[in-house]
Amino acid sequence: MKAILKSSYRNKKREVAFMYVVTGTPAELKAYRIAQGEFYAEDKVTSQPLWFTNQAHGRSCDLIITDSGVYADTLDEDLMNAELAKRVNTDSGKELAKLDAAQIFANLKSGTRQRANITLTPENQAVTKTEVEEPVLDNGSDAKLDDETTPF
Repeated sequence: MKAILKSSYRNKKREVAFMYVVTGTPAELKAYRIAQGEFYAEDKVTSQPLWFTNQAHGRSCDLIITDSGVYADTLDEDLMNAELAKRVNTDSGKELAKLDAAQIFANLKSGTRQRANITLTPENQAVTKTEVEEPVLDNGSDAKLDDETTPF
């Protein structure tokens, strides 16, 4: 199941919030609807399910359903942060931080979600291979957010 960024806006508390369109198989979308419960929302024009968050997760991300709700799958970012934390103030840590920053900016610029498979060579040099996933809306919609769509 994927979430594709539709828009960002300021909620009633004046905080930045992000609205994503949720795509997936019929079974995934049914599970999403059940997991969201009273917070389930759909786009009034396209009837596509929407996911709201106050954290940016790029132009698109995978979603996971847990017992406590629906969340962006941040495994790649969590692994990168763990590697960086282990290597603070080392040459390999600096290399990983450069790659991480470059990947973040590339994602923002290209509108794609890039996942880097990073390994360290015996010389502690970071080597990366990037896989790119293109975000695609099922209907190509770029409808604008209106106040009635926002559950906040």
